[in-house]
Amino acid sequence: MSEMGSSDRTAGRLMSIDTLRGADMSLIMGVQRLVIALSVWMGFGEHSWAADQMRHVVWHGWHMMDGVFPVFMFVSGLSWPFSHAKQRERGMTSGEIWAKIGKRVLTLFLLGLVCEGILRIDRGWDALRIGSVFFRIGICWAVAAGLSMYFGVKTRLAVAAVLLLGYWAITANIVAPDALTLAIPEHLDEFGRGPYSVVGNISGFIDRTILPGRYRYPGVLDTQGTLSTLPAICFPLFGTLAGEFVRLKKDGLTGTRKSLLMLATGLCFAGIGLLWSTVMPFNRSIWTSSHIMFSSGYALTLFSIFYWIVDVKGWRGWTFPLRVIGMNSLLIFLLQHMSGVNLMNVPAHAFFDGVANLFPKAAGDVVFAAGYVLTCWLLLWFLYRKNTFLKA
Repeated sequence: MSEMGSSDRTAGRLMSIDTLRGADMSLIMGVQRLVIALSVWMGFGEHSWAADQMRHVVWHGWHMMDGVFPVFMFVSGLSWPFSHAKQRERGMTSGEIWAKIGKRVLTLFLLGLVCEGILRIDRGWDALRIGSVFFRIGICWAVAAGLSMYFGVKTRLAVAAVLLLGYWAITANIVAPDALTLAIPEHLDEFGRGPYSVVGNISGFIDRTILPGRYRYPGVLDTQGTLSTLPAICFPLFGTLAGEFVRLKKDGLTGTRKSLLMLATGLCFAGIGLLWSTVMPFNRSIWTSSHIMFSSGYALTLFSIFYWIVDVKGWRGWTFPLRVIGMNSLLIFLLQHMSGVNLMNVPAHAFFDGVANLFPKAAGDVVFAAGYVLTCWLLLWFLYRKNTFLKA
């Protein structure tokens, strides 16, 4: 099959973007549970390498699950240059575009409140978590979009460098003033009270000082808190740069060449993050700069591969199941986390408990995990057929 020129696909929506987003979100849509169940059933154990990749690290380190949110944020920025170009083609002014950006941020903030428990007012306002993945996506995406509207590539790379290096300098050199007085969550005792610990990091101290309600680690730290939002901007910021590069039309810059250049850049970013982790450990909870560089490289590497396969070579037949997920990814996340309740568990248990109980426990767990994934996917497929999508 001949290669599609980059100009053939840059005018519209890239199929690889929805495919990558769908592959990423499938992990939190039950695939992680299925992999763990398969690992046990096949005799590799609950803590085989593959099974552990389907769990977040306890504190320091990096597993595949720790890359899910970074990839999603990267893709949110990746989509922006295409969306922005369409808005300009429709004649929208900068003011109208900013109004749309503001509306999206507000919508994501409200969805985040729903996800974190605002509908459960019976528990009291102190039980409500202000920080959320939705709100972080909205804020970071809006900043990245704004920077892409007004500043060139070099300036945005300089901004990213300042955010990452500045956050490293602050985090490494300022320990939370109350670190010695706080109780450390029991499972995090081994990480002590230093600048990268759950009680000693300065981001957590700012959270405790200004954020109302509950936190990810009660009374100690919110993983979607305050100061750590600044370096997190780099995920969608790098995404916007990748999107602009894909849209770039230049003689000799074929789709394959773009893919190779993005692949090389992604591996370089990951390498920088890996080296950085020797002095600033990977930590998804406090969003260390090393974690952001490595995860950005991981996201860019994945996109370069998906882009080459799907949009350059045109091998698309296998993408449909993932695109169904990717085009409604916010909805499936919300349904699984709405006010602390997984609404998808009810139909999954109703449809598959009986079948799963016919098998020994290990095999039954595989059946139920596969059934849960299928239940979620069928709902998204039904909405896809109805052309119904949750868009923020």
